[in-house]
Amino acid sequence: SSSAATTASITRDNVDNNSDNNSDNNNIISNSENQNTTTTIKIANQTFREPTSDHLQTIQKRQVFHTLQSNQVFCTSSNLCRHGHPQAFGFHPTNGPKLVSGLFRLSCPLLCEAIDEYEGEGGVRQLSDWVRTSKDRNVPGSDNTGTRNNNNKEENKPGWKQEGYQTANAIQSQLRYELTTEEDRQSKLVSRLGEYNAAAFLGSGVAGIPPGQTDNVK
Repeated sequence: SSSAATTASITRDNVDNNSDNNSDNNNIISNSENQNTTTTIKIANQTFREPTSDHLQTIQKRQVFHTLQSNQVFCTSSNLCRHGHPQAFGFHPTNGPKLVSGLFRLSCPLLCEAIDEYEGEGGVRQLSDWVRTSKDRNVPGSDNTGTRNNNNKEENKPGWKQEGYQTANAIQSQLRYELTTEEDRQSKLVSRLGEYNAAAFLGSGVAGIPPGQTDNVK
């Protein structure tokens, strides 16, 4: 997306040994893949795969079945499916007709169907239970309740899984901030939501959940 391009640090390298044209200004990483150029973009210290025009066509015509502007999709899944198509994509939070708090969306119909089945079988509850507990006794300083011990004394702090969840929430918040410009935040967020709700929108975690929520995946 244009906002991502102006706020993110982009790196490109040519994998083709015959070409070694690196740009010091753009820092762009390029890979040659089946005669298509793959570029990656770095946002919030995370590396994402930029969408190609073919990927955008696939997402619109074969996966979500509605039109998306190119600046609405800031990345696609790092790994393509065995048929060469994106499995998920990143939604820009402010470039569409509606604000988007959930930055990432599964787009592969087969994956969506499998996830729907998993959720129908209690998958959300199972994952939430998994996050709340840490049964891996090989993790130093952890017990089977998800808390960590210090000198055999329990501390009132999240388990290692919840700490990871908290980190993911923080990254999602940083992504929203770096994907938007100050003009975006004022004209598209504050003007629609007010300052308090705009700040809550930017600061929310995975799929728009409260940033401190680490014991429930939905």
